[in-house]
Amino acid sequence: MATAKDPGLFDPRESIELAVPRMIQVRESIGPGPFLGVDYHHAFNVAEAAAFCQKLPPGTLDFIEDPIREYTPGAFRELRRMTEVPFAVGEVFTSK
Repeated sequence: MATAKDPGLFDPRESIELAVPRMIQVRESIGPGPFLGVDYHHAFNVAEAAAFCQKLPPGTLDFIEDPIREYTPGAFRELRRMTEVPFAVGEVFTSK
């Protein structure tokens, strides 16, 4: 999500504040059955991805795809310790 001030600039904090209520609203609208995920295209660092996931009530998201810029197993391990939301990752570890 672009910032309100500059549509060409991504601000992780502003994105989190905008996306969290929307994800909650979508989950409430569709109920618990359908899978709900979000792809952040490597936009967050570990702390930002954790903050996003921690602000969501349990069960809101079924997965977050490509949440972090760091492609190391250690970064994903660190994020895993901070959230229960499953990750969809892997395409960066192979050829497009």
